Amino acid sequence: MRWVSKGMEGTQTQHVQKAEVANARPLNRWEVLKGLQISIWEGAAATVWITLTGGAFLTGFAIWLHADSFAIGLLSAIPTLAALIQPIAAYWAEQKSARKPFVAWCSFCGRMLWLPILLLPFLLPKSLALLGFLLLFTLSSILTSMPQPVWTSWMSDLVPPDHRGRYFGRRNMVAGFVGMVVGMLAAWFLDRMVHRRHSAMGFAVIFGVSLLGAVLSLILILRQPEPPPSSVTTQGEEPRQSFLDHYRAPFADPNFRALLLFSTVFCIGQFVAAPFFTAYGLQILHLNYVWMQILAAVVGVSNMLGMPLW
Repeated sequence: MRWVSKGMEGTQTQHVQKAEVANARPLNRWEVLKGLQISIWEGAAATVWITLTGGAFLTGFAIWLHADSFAIGLLSAIPTLAALIQPIAAYWAEQKSARKPFVAWCSFCGRMLWLPILLLPFLLPKSLALLGFLLLFTLSSILTSMPQPVWTSWMSDLVPPDHRGRYFGRRNMVAGFVGMVVGMLAAWFLDRMVHRRHSAMGFAVIFGVSLLGAVLSLILILRQPEPPPSSVTTQGEEPRQSFLDHYRAPFADPNFRALLLFSTVFCIGQFVAAPFFTAYGLQILHLNYVWMQILAAVVGVSNMLGMPLW
């Protein structure tokens, strides 16, 4: 009887979720415009966290904790390995009636793990702090990777198809500009702190500012309207597929297979040397953080110049 009761509760929950999706109304034009504008500023806020917890600051912090070449390579591999959870997370999230809570809170929890990371140098010796950093960074990467496909689905339903290239070009330009400004200011500050032998405090301040960006990103994404999923049928039910069928379907598209092959070859070539570029600049060439951010800004400006071509 207990098993039957649980089965009935599960069935009732599924019916409630289907009813919620079916009753979700399409957004009006004002709500769509509001959502698009909020998403631009949310992207800028998220870029503050991404910039200050990645690139030269991420590698520099690991080097300061006495990370060797293996640890540097592992640090670059962790986000890629963490992304393997995305297919499972996306399938699970599609069974839910709303995408916003999953995207907002999963991303926020992953980003807030940098609070204990910034405290590690003050609580543990560097040998143990490096191990703690790698563990916390792994968990953070998993949590921030999980909602990415769901966010992409959300935005594809929000942005009109004939405006996607222009909209994301504008969004990426704003985010790129914010990233360059924040990155340069943080690099200048960190160089001053390193020169004064206050590296631990310098990294703590930078990571602390990144958490402010994470909080602002959460506030904005919770204010962003969510349209009903495009997969909802006119009867108000989503077509259900098994997990294997759900992920076997895209491979039937030859264009998807070609894109997958290109991405695989591109990433293999890129990640052979890319993880050690920042370490090479900091340790071998003895570049400071400002110069590392100048090099990153060159890449950013090139990307921004190419955005209008979208």
